[in-house]
This record gives sequence, structure tokens and C-alpha cells, in this order.
Amino acid sequence: MTLCLTGTPIDVTVYDIQRISIIAEHSQPVVVRTTVAYKVNTSQAGQGQLKVELVQPQTSKVPCRCHIQEITSHEYLVQYIPLEPGRYQLRILFNNQLVQGKTLDIDVYPSLPQLTKTTSGSSSIVRIQQIIPSSIPDIGDDICLQINTENPSISSIQGQVSCNGMSVPHKIERTKDSHVWHMKFRPYVPGTYKVQLTHNGSSLLSSPYLIQVKDTNGKVVLSGLEQTLLTNSPCVIEVHAESTSNTQIQAVVLLGTRQIPSTTTIINENLARIHFVPQEPGVYSVHVSSSNQPIEGSPFSIRVERPRVVQISGECFPRLRLNDLGLFRIHCHGQRGAIQAKIFTTVQMI
Repeated sequence: MTLCLTGTPIDVTVYDIQRISIIAEHSQPVVVRTTVAYKVNTSQAGQGQLKVELVQPQTSKVPCRCHIQEITSHEYLVQYIPLEPGRYQLRILFNNQLVQGKTLDIDVYPSLPQLTKTTSGSSSIVRIQQIIPSSIPDIGDDICLQINTENPSISSIQGQVSCNGMSVPHKIERTKDSHVWHMKFRPYVPGTYKVQLTHNGSSLLSSPYLIQVKDTNGKVVLSGLEQTLLTNSPCVIEVHAESTSNTQIQAVVLLGTRQIPSTTTIINENLARIHFVPQEPGVYSVHVSSSNQPIEGSPFSIRVERPRVVQISGECFPRLRLNDLGLFRIHCHGQRGAIQAKIFTTVQMI
């Protein structure tokens, strides 16, 4: 007879920290107020928890925060913006073990160090840094990047800004200093923004410059409110938040003072959907709260109308004799407005 011991079977999680890859997404050298970013992939390492620790220079007076964002499953973006010069040490931990067995050290300069210029006149050294704002930007902030090149003969720079595969409007202006340019744009959604620079079709950066835009104020963006709905048609409102999985999104739909049944579904970490089916025409109010606190702009209004179908029925169909009364009933289904009717007669020549 086989007996099982108490507490068995025992689940054991096996992981391989050596299979974690780290790729630097920033350019060297690093100056203050420039994003330092690493892309970390744990897809081959097994299950585990990823954490980061940032050690600032001993002379630092301004705290610097390090952020982790999940780009895709098992792929993360780790980044910080140093505000003071000195040596920064980043520790990436997986299940509390140091990845690669060492810290990622970066020397941050107050300005660009002197570099050896190339002899080719067409070559140039291009550096890009974020000057506004001084920290990780929030949605709606004006972002200004300063582009420096040692070749003043460059008369034009073309730029491209994208987020989640969508192009972002931007503006590039040359300053009074012939080798300094400013790129400006305003993000409206949180995420990773990629900046690429070219001159005469040639890339000026070895890799795209990455900017992480967050929703640090806990703002929640809703889409689907601009629609006019019809009765008996499903209404779907999407709630975009920084982290809906860790935040309790609640929604209450009212028609007047009467509550309408609705469901709230968490789709992923940043998306929730509110679903309901209006049965009657009118103005519905959608009350949305996050962690029991109403979000900005709540309640939201949605107008619901009946289908624009007019039904006509008559007691004289399909044939009417001379001097008989023709009676027709027109059903407008709640629609308002004047009704115009015209009667036509057709004379057939034989």
C-alpha cells in the first residue's frame, strides 16, 4: 500500500537566470536629464519576479526613481532619468538574484564630454537629450528634446515620433546655435515613445531614442463616449488606465434615477470595458470610479435614440375605391419633428 506524506506533492518552480537578456536602449555617453533605458527579456528564464534597485551617487541631493513597464509578455522596459552627474548603479533582480551577477553602472556627465572628431567632413556626432520636463513626462505634458551635432553644415534634420505603431505630430526647429536643434511634441496616451532622426535619408542615431510617458496623476481616459446609440444596441466604453488590474474600476449606468444593468470586464493591465444595452431612448449617465474615487469628468453622458424607422399602416390597403376614405397611421417611435405627406396620382394612358 502506497501512502502519500502530508504536504505532497510539492510544487517546485525552476528558473534559469542565465537566460535573461538585457539590451541597452540608450546611447553613450549619458548626460543629465537623458533617459537611461534597458530592455529586459525573461521569456526563456521561467517563472519569477523582476525587480530593480537604483543606487545614486553619494553626492546626490535629488531622488531619482526607476520605473519598470511591461511591454509584452516577459518583455520589460527599465528606465530612469538622472538629474545629477555621477555614477549610477542599477541592480536588476530576478527572484531576488542579481541578473548577470553585476550592477549596470553608468557615468552621467553634466554635459557632453570632449570626443575625438573624425577626419571625414560628412561625419557628425549627434546627441539627443530631454530638457523639458526634467522628469519622466506625464500625458499632456509638452516634451522638448535638444539635439546636438558637431557638424554645423547640417542644414536640415528629419524626425519621426511614434507610440504603439502610431505616428505622433512633432516640430523640429533650429536654434540660434547652428548645431543645436529642438524637437517638440505633446503625448496624449501613456506608453513608450520612439524618436528617430535622419539627415538626407541617413539615420543620425544608432538606435531610437526612447521616452517613457506615464499617467502619474492616475488619470483615466475613456473612449466610446462620442457615439450616439440606438435602443437595443450594445454600448461598449473602453477605460484606459495606467494599471486597471491593480485598480478597482467600477461603473454605474443610470437613466434618470434608475440603474441600468452593466458589466465591467478587465481586458488586460491597461484596459477595461464597460458594457450595457439601453432599452429606452434618453440621456444615460455613466458614473466611473477608480478605487472608490470618481475619476475626472464623471459622470459621462451618452445619448440613446430609437432607430430612425417610420412605420406606416393603412386600413385601405391594397385597393381604394373612388369617394372612399383612405386612413393611414404613421408610427414615429418617439421621434420628434414635423410630418409632411404628399399624395400622388398616376394616370395610365391606354
